[in-house]
Amino acid sequence: MSTRRVYSATLTLMAATALGISACGGGISETATQSSTGSTPSTKIQAAADGVVLSYTTQHTESTPLSRAIQKYGEQVAEATEGRVTFENYYSAQLLPAAEVVNGIGDGRADTGYVVDVMFADQLPLTNSSSIPFDRTNGVAQAQAYQKMYEENEAFKAEYEKLGLHVLSFLPMGETILGSTFKVDTLEDLKGHSVRCLGFICEAYEKIGGHPAAIASNEIYEAMDRKTIDGWAGYPFMDVPATQLQEVSPNMTLIGLGQYSQGVFPISESVWEKISPEDQKVMTELASKLPEMIAEENLKAEGEACEVTTEANVTLSSMADEEVNKWKEVVYGPIYDKWVEAASQKSGTDADAFYKDLMSAYEEILKETNFKSSFVECSEKSQR
Repeated sequence: MSTRRVYSATLTLMAATALGISACGGGISETATQSSTGSTPSTKIQAAADGVVLSYTTQHTESTPLSRAIQKYGEQVAEATEGRVTFENYYSAQLLPAAEVVNGIGDGRADTGYVVDVMFADQLPLTNSSSIPFDRTNGVAQAQAYQKMYEENEAFKAEYEKLGLHVLSFLPMGETILGSTFKVDTLEDLKGHSVRCLGFICEAYEKIGGHPAAIASNEIYEAMDRKTIDGWAGYPFMDVPATQLQEVSPNMTLIGLGQYSQGVFPISESVWEKISPEDQKVMTELASKLPEMIAEENLKAEGEACEVTTEANVTLSSMADEEVNKWKEVVYGPIYDKWVEAASQKSGTDADAFYKDLMSAYEEILKETNFKSSFVECSEKSQR
């Protein structure tokens, strides 16, 4: 059985690269400006009559799986703290552009929010190990492995502390799929095509003769429609219905690169310290359940994606393991070495040792997961 068939149904969303790609998936606004109201709302902790109101910022719309899970979390926190801690959610980058979330939480423009690590590779160099291709396909196991490292590895926790952040939870992302106008069975099929990508996915693709295209995810549909690109990668299957990419992507392939990023749910450290220890404990315990909550929401969305791609006669497939292994042999070493050198320098710690500990945690947690991608199930069903 393919190693990709044991990965978790995972969370949305894409990220921006150092090339300036704004990151987001279907139903996500990629606003690079200030709030749509024309000014940035005040986000100091607001002392309501019955407690504290925390501003949460995300580039997602209200209806994405991530947003639905965070909404449930906020409701659970409000109930468990008897209204002492509540959330005020700002969607579609209304409060902060996605590229400003880390700094915005650190300087008080928001209290908490959704962070995609690829957008902040310089500030989160150890976390950015998430984009090293081929090693991890299970988004829930990856998120929980990062959580374990955050709790046990001082250098990793310091990565957030120096930014004034306390991490409530690491959130699962989706495995990379390739949507394309061309059929993909082998590495040869990928050569010569222009494909939208991000981070190390671009490097992996370029090294085998592809042509990476640095465009924002909200430009994918038009670029595919106009045939200025031949495909897109670094995008979750579950977001296809929101962006209607099934209309311009007759082929969708699980190409074996695995996870491409890591979602993070931080809160301002200064804000966190003002919340009572009792309520901190409640928030922490509830946040530990977020990866599974998000996975459940993702399964629902992937079911919808299966329906729309089936109706559109999209061909779903998975690249054979032998082809994936050939790809890994060509590109993995140079990419890994590049990350180790940069992350060690930026973090001031042994990035190679960190990564080995992360993978050890991932492999242990992976044994306890039982999620299966709806993409794989949908693909198998369509081939019967």
